[in-house]
Amino acid sequence: MIALFRRYQVYYLLCFSIVLVGLLVLLTIDKGDIVLFFNGVDSAVLDSIFFYVTKLGELIGGIFVFVLVYFFGFEKKYLLVCIASILITSLAAQGLKNTIYKSERRPEYSYNDLKYIEGLERHKQNSFPSGHTTAVFTFITLIALGVRKSVFQWILPFLGAAVGISRVYLGQHYFNDVVAGAVLGLLLTSIVHLVFMKYNWISSDEELD
Repeated sequence: MIALFRRYQVYYLLCFSIVLVGLLVLLTIDKGDIVLFFNGVDSAVLDSIFFYVTKLGELIGGIFVFVLVYFFGFEKKYLLVCIASILITSLAAQGLKNTIYKSERRPEYSYNDLKYIEGLERHKQNSFPSGHTTAVFTFITLIALGVRKSVFQWILPFLGAAVGISRVYLGQHYFNDVVAGAVLGLLLTSIVHLVFMKYNWISSDEELD
């Protein structure tokens, strides 16, 4: 694991920094107040931006991963890592949502006067962890480790953070749901990658471009 962090240190340091900032925010500000803060932002432009940004944590984000890895990845076998990672992280997030934390309510349950955003359907149940944030951190980690372009190491963590913020901005999740989703996607995908390397199912000698 340490060797993996060293190899992709920019990506992991940025992701860890984002998670750390999230934890510090949670220690200083009530999770409900964070939702209300974003809900108080009156901007049709931001409403539209976050409405579409959040979709990167859905099917379209997964398709983007497979296209990038297929055409620009270091080897086609890495598609198996993508499939395994997406399945494992999805099962983990949905399993937590529907078993251990099935009683966790979303902001819509407590704040029924959240601002209207056209086309957005808010949910009230199964808040923890954020499935979209888990998915997007799975996706960006797969790209960072599978495509191995240095530019992605700098860009992708902020893209993941944007999707996480969109979940709070849209009133779909609390901030702790998002932070947990980020950790879940990042950690489990990294472990899957390491398992594939350990058994030589993928190579490990490629350098970053």
